[in-house]
Amino acid sequence: MLLEFQLELIKLNKNRQIRVATAVKKLEQHLF
Repeated sequence: MLLEFQLELIKLNKNRQIRVATAVKKLEQHLF
């Protein structure tokens, strides 16, 4: 159970990083 929980946390972190990366790209497009 603990292992599954850790895997879920890793998935959440990856999804968050992807969202942040896309948001940064959009911001850069607006700025430049």
